[in-house]
Formats: sequence, structure tokens, C-alpha cells
Amino acid sequence: DGGVKMRAHMLKFLKDKDWILVCPTNAGLVRGNAGQTVKDADKVADASRSAVEKMLKSYRADKNRVLVMGYSGGGHTMARCFEKYPETFAAMAVCSCNGPTFSFSSTGNGRPVFITYGEKDLANIIRDAGKYKDGLTRAGYKSVKSVAIPDGKHQVSEATMSALFAWWDEDVVKQGAKK
Repeated sequence: DGGVKMRAHMLKFLKDKDWILVCPTNAGLVRGNAGQTVKDADKVADASRSAVEKMLKSYRADKNRVLVMGYSGGGHTMARCFEKYPETFAAMAVCSCNGPTFSFSSTGNGRPVFITYGEKDLANIIRDAGKYKDGLTRAGYKSVKSVAIPDGKHQVSEATMSALFAWWDEDVVKQGAKK
């Protein structure tokens, strides 16, 4: 349900952009079972990488602009994807995400990361947003932005997407143009 809402909010912002949206899901996922998504993170990461590589070949898209993003348990799964395949994913956004249950390495640590959660999110999500930021900073990531959405709960809202796309345009696209 959260992923459906996230995609709906994303589509509002994507209508004026030249983007391709790929939304991998866990085929065995029972609605509301984030634990299964987290357990299967490596399988979903492998499938995500494969889908993105096919998309890059088919559409000749810019591999320096591949954003991996997920919400809640899917955010944890996409963070694993980002860590496991640094050559495939240029940036990461995790929204109201639990975890991490793994350590970030210094491989590919020049890539930007966006972490967001609601001010009124679940206590473990607020705590884990700090864990993500600390783990990435310890691994040497220099571009990690964490944003608390005012009055936000455990959901992806229009305010979340607005903050995400502002980060993408400012911190990823403009910084990439300066390199």
C-alpha cells in the first residue's frame, strides 16, 4: 500500500521530467510483510540490478543518473541494492526506512544519499534514520542529507517527494554538472 502511494506521488513530479521509473517488488511479498522484503533484500537487489541494466541498454539512459529509492522495508532492500552494486546505482533515497542490518563499505562512497522520515514516524524509523546517516558517514560518504518531514507519519507524502526532487535537482544534477 505504501509503495503504491509512493509511486502515485512520484508520478506527479515525474510528469515534467524525462525519467524512466522502474519499481521492483518482491514477488513473494504478502501485503504488509516488510520482514519478508528485508529477508529477501539480496534477491530483490539482484533483480533490481538486472532490470536497471536492461533498461540502460534499451533506452540508452544516463547511468550517472540512476536513483535507487525505497520506502519502509523496501527502503532497506534498496539500500542493500545500493551497497551491493555501487557501479549500477548513482544515488540513493530511503524514505521512512528501517535498518540497516548491514554495514556500508567505502566502495562508491562519492555517491549522494537522501534519507527522509516523518517527524511523527514510528520511533524505530526515526532512530534508524540516524543509524543510516552515521553508518554512511563512517564509511566515508560525504554527501548524505537527512530530512525530517514536518508532521509526517510513516508514509511517503507529497512533501516527501517535494524534498526528494529538490535534493535530486540541487545535490545530484547540479553537483554532477560541476564535476
